Amino acid sequence: MGGLIQEGLSTFFVEHLIEQTKYLVKEQIPVGGLVIMTRYKNIIEKINQKPTNYNFSKLPADSFEKELLIGEIPIDYIDFLREVGFGSISEGYFMFYEGLIPAEEIFDTDINSEIKNIFLFGDNFSGDATGFFRTNNWAIVDIWHEDLSIIPREERTFVEFVNKIISNEL
Repeated sequence: MGGLIQEGLSTFFVEHLIEQTKYLVKEQIPVGGLVIMTRYKNIIEKINQKPTNYNFSKLPADSFEKELLIGEIPIDYIDFLREVGFGSISEGYFMFYEGLIPAEEIFDTDINSEIKNIFLFGDNFSGDATGFFRTNNWAIVDIWHEDLSIIPREERTFVEFVNKIISNEL
């Protein structure tokens, strides 16, 4: 771990990375002669079972640079972009963005200044957005469009959130 910190990664980032991965068991998927590790195997299988319910696109490998530059974002989010991609679930149920969007690009920070601390990863097609509250340990939150209030979600990880969304329990 000392090598990572010497190469410029913060201690917080390394600890956060370890925390994100120690509770998640990755599945192995054979692809040709290779074995690929994935934490979203069940999600990919569900999408493949009913492709008309999902409209996902894969991202090119070099498109993650913006998210990696933000630093300290949950690794399970990056894995989702790599393994699943971005797109919509059902017709108008939920949209996963192609990358993180600063909430202040969409919502007025004059009404709620805490919005500047949120990076959005999706929305419910009704004006309410979901994202990471970066100054609150990257907690997952909703921003309600009516009053721009920030509502904490019960899911502790992005994987938990995705599983709930895919099972249509939003």
